[in-house]
Amino acid sequence: MNKQVAVPTIELKNVSFDYDSKTKVLDQIDLTMPQGDFLGIVGPNGSGKSTLVKLILGLLSPTAGEVKLFGQPVTAFKQWNRIGYVSQKANSFNSGFPATVFEVVASGLFGKAGLFKWLNKKDHAKILRTLDMVGIKDLASRNIGKLSGGQQQRTFIARALVSNPDILILDEPTVGIDSESVDRFYELLEHLHGHLGISILLISHDIGVITNKVSQVACLNKKIHFHGDPKDFTHNQEAILSTAYGHDVRLLEHSH
Repeated sequence: MNKQVAVPTIELKNVSFDYDSKTKVLDQIDLTMPQGDFLGIVGPNGSGKSTLVKLILGLLSPTAGEVKLFGQPVTAFKQWNRIGYVSQKANSFNSGFPATVFEVVASGLFGKAGLFKWLNKKDHAKILRTLDMVGIKDLASRNIGKLSGGQQQRTFIARALVSNPDILILDEPTVGIDSESVDRFYELLEHLHGHLGISILLISHDIGVITNKVSQVACLNKKIHFHGDPKDFTHNQEAILSTAYGHDVRLLEHSH
């Protein structure tokens, strides 16, 4: 019997994008993310990382090439509950927003239940289990605006996880978060990937940290300059980053 090959979670074939004919944002991107992968994408500011995420989420259409999710063209993809998304919320969230942690996480079910449907007992239990999973069940009744940046990010991860997605996409999720919360945040991602088997796509500027956490690294600056094992990236990273950034790069050791 032939073993069935798993369909990639994300697949980009010869994808390019530009906002106008003079500004090439992404150029001929080929990138495949297998199911169960923990992929970290790094690159300088303005390298096209957030644009790449928007293309994957179907928020932008490529100028050329094709984006697929679970084997389907993104233009035809309908199962958006399979994808959880967390953006740079902690750095820009309105602290006066009148909602509890429980309510914010519950909003992650609205796409399935309908915005005005009352939550049933199973929904309540699911929300509390998800909050417990990310370590903030005790904050369920707290106003979201009263939380620390790290606690807010855990809330948004819980919101993304409550619909049981197959992949979690995070775009610079640690911006504005203190270093202690960042460490706990990465521990949470390792748990979600290692124990729950969730695929994770992490966009980050923190090269030194994520290369110790992810299973694959991609270096992006309009083009893919590297995609492979973190150990290979670490061994050759000064040369890779110098090519990607367009100038010599010297790395400095630092810790949280």
